[in-house]
Amino acid sequence: MFLGNSHEIYEKFFGAYNPMANDYEPDGSDVFGSFLNDAIGGKRQPKHADPQDIECTVECSLEEFYNGRIKSLKYERNQVYPDGRTLLKVEDEIQFEVKPGFEDGTVLTFKKRGHEQFGHPRSNLMIKLVQKEEQFQNFRRSGNDLIYTHTMTLEEALASAPIQFTTLDGRSININLDQMITPQVVHKIEGEGMPKKHTPMAILENGSMDPRELDMYLQPLSSYPKGNLFVHFLIEFPKYLSSEQKHRVVELLRAN
Repeated sequence: MFLGNSHEIYEKFFGAYNPMANDYEPDGSDVFGSFLNDAIGGKRQPKHADPQDIECTVECSLEEFYNGRIKSLKYERNQVYPDGRTLLKVEDEIQFEVKPGFEDGTVLTFKKRGHEQFGHPRSNLMIKLVQKEEQFQNFRRSGNDLIYTHTMTLEEALASAPIQFTTLDGRSININLDQMITPQVVHKIEGEGMPKKHTPMAILENGSMDPRELDMYLQPLSSYPKGNLFVHFLIEFPKYLSSEQKHRVVELLRAN
């Protein structure tokens, strides 16, 4: 004959009212697996957290941040095997756009392009853009502005010779200077800096573009508002001057 409170007996033996209560999920092979554990072949598996986002870094040149560019990235991710439990390492690839005006440190997030895991939503892919270290680059960026360093000879500086250089999008700019050039001179050109930063467009889960932003996407680079361009001058002083050259320098100095 059974005497006593069944709840109290459960608590005495199992430490809780419900012996099935735990922090694990049975795999379904034995409905009593979590209760009897391995005594009758049951298995217990811990609850898994959501899969982590995938974080990748992609280098971009200053020209790419200025003009924009389509880039591609190959990366590894976890994929659930058809059995629903086994995880495989697979290589995936995605194409994405670097919009004009993006900058060092910009992060692009692609929803549900990361790891898969049984019973959990797929994680995201996050791509961080970093500016490539480049040697012999005459342009450098300062926020939305560009700083261009133009190299010229001492004679050109003293004669205020016109200068010409090519922009990051391949256009030619000519400047007629009306003063003698020194290393302290800075020439400002409004509206020739970096394209103003554009908020990254919404990318749908299937990787396609949000139609609501298509018009903005198709805007030509020339329609983007831009910062300013500041021209600095690097004057090359000769190591040796002939008598004729010295005479020429004196004449130029007297003329100024």
